[in-house]
Amino acid sequence: MATENACLSYEERWVNLFFTDGKVCCKYCLLLQTYSRPYCLRTGEMIVNENVPGYWCPLLKPDEKGRIVNPETGEVLQT
Repeated sequence: MATENACLSYEERWVNLFFTDGKVCCKYCLLLQTYSRPYCLRTGEMIVNENVPGYWCPLLKPDEKGRIVNPETGEVLQT
């Protein structure tokens, strides 16, 4: 039986992150948190090198037609 404080469902939302001049790395990402050690707010990964994308970075690059495509399934996620 669910209580008042229980979460019964989730809604998925998308955000756009923009990087200048092809500098796609953690250093310029809005999801980088740098309190005591740098880590990704999205994945929780501790970032060792901020100059490259993190190992578990989920950011997907648009294809040549401007669509976001899941690389594993080929499903078009956003047009």
